[in-house]
Amino acid sequence: MKSSIFVLSHGNFCQELVNSAEFIYGVIDNIYTFPLEKEVSLESYMGTIEKKINEIGGNIIFLTDIFGGTPSNVSTALIKKYGFLGFTGMSMPMLIYIVESISQEKSNDEILNNCKKIYDDSFHILTK
Repeated sequence: MKSSIFVLSHGNFCQELVNSAEFIYGVIDNIYTFPLEKEVSLESYMGTIEKKINEIGGNIIFLTDIFGGTPSNVSTALIKKYGFLGFTGMSMPMLIYIVESISQEKSNDEILNNCKKIYDDSFHILTK
């Protein structure tokens, strides 16, 4: 069973990131988005995500928007509980790298070791 990707963010950023990645990459299987809306409680948000974890089973890689926000805090709690892998500061290069890595059946350790490099390599200052 291939790993799944859970993409979490404040608002619809997670959905739009996946839409944009699919514009470039094509359809991405086993990816789930969890936008945090203002009216949703922490407990409800975590419950929705944990319900999906139990539904699909298998390995999950979490991507979240910013460290220290509710999506990353929820992800951290679930990662600790279930032993998954997760990253904050998600970007399109990172998402596409993870999708390709899963399709190539790379291990979580290999993904972990390369994600920071992907993040660093994709950051460029466009002005002098």
